[in-house]
Amino acid sequence: MLALANSLAGFGAGCTAVPDEVQPQGPLNCNDLVAQSLNLSMLDGMPVTVGQAMAANEGFRISWFAKYERGYYMNHLGYTGDYVARVSIEQNGVELYAAEIDATPINVASGEYDEVHVETGLPPGDYLVRVALDIYGTVDQCNDLVYALNNVSEREFTVAADPIDDVASSPSDHTDGDAPLDGQTRGN
Repeated sequence: MLALANSLAGFGAGCTAVPDEVQPQGPLNCNDLVAQSLNLSMLDGMPVTVGQAMAANEGFRISWFAKYERGYYMNHLGYTGDYVARVSIEQNGVELYAAEIDATPINVASGEYDEVHVETGLPPGDYLVRVALDIYGTVDQCNDLVYALNNVSEREFTVAADPIDDVASSPSDHTDGDAPLDGQTRGN
């Protein structure tokens, strides 16, 4: 029985068939719009690396690289024309931020960075940012194929709570008759 199950799995029985136009290396007979390199950075340009927490309530930017790949057997290059990209931020499955922008049109076999700014920042917590290109399906690409799923890029990130500095006191907190605590000096 195990041998039969393995042989059926090898032939793809029980799985959705991949269309003939799609091969493991990419689209053959259509062009493909791809969302890549989803990046976060502070408004001053300082990048936020994966795993690094951002400060609470500080503005930041979300940028991505949109690439329009040429299908292997296409005889023309093509052009995306105008299309709309949607950026959203979710926390625990609830959408907290959404923006739609007119994305930069690009030629096949080229790419371009786009970005949005979240001016007010976010409160502390864990979030998921998602960028979806061509949300209205206006770009001539493999919309019916598996590879159209690469129009979406996601990244998880954390916003840390502001550090609380309620232990330190300034020298002006002491009157002349009070003795300073260890490690503190008396103001004069």
